[in-house]
Amino acid sequence: MNPLLDSYHNALWLIPRDQVLLVWKDVETFIKQTDDEDTTSKDIYENLKSGKWSLWIGMLHEEIAFVGTTSFVTYPSGKMCRVETLAGDNMDDWFYMLKDLEEWAKLNGCIAMDIFGRKGWEKVLKPVGYEFESVLLRKRL
Repeated sequence: MNPLLDSYHNALWLIPRDQVLLVWKDVETFIKQTDDEDTTSKDIYENLKSGKWSLWIGMLHEEIAFVGTTSFVTYPSGKMCRVETLAGDNMDDWFYMLKDLEEWAKLNGCIAMDIFGRKGWEKVLKPVGYEFESVLLRKRL
């Protein structure tokens, strides 16, 4: 295991931008699970290194349970924290950590959380206060 991650236990951890490279090999498999035709793990790495996105690691029992990335987006109505990617197994074991991310977003001046994802996320997130707001329609050119 990575010595940096050895000190992280049963919690959600924000990885400082200057330490992304130190944990990249440990999180890359999770990140690659979120690859799609618009955003690859290489793009995610570049966004993390530039500071545009933040890297989160959820640790349980000295193991990585999930990995996520976030960004800040500002709309006329205010600043939002957007979950860009999220990957892990056994979500029931770590889903409660989303509250920690929401608290961090509030402390950073966010008025809401945005999560773009597949339709199945609605079923998971609705019980914890998330509401369906829109549909993204896309036509490839």
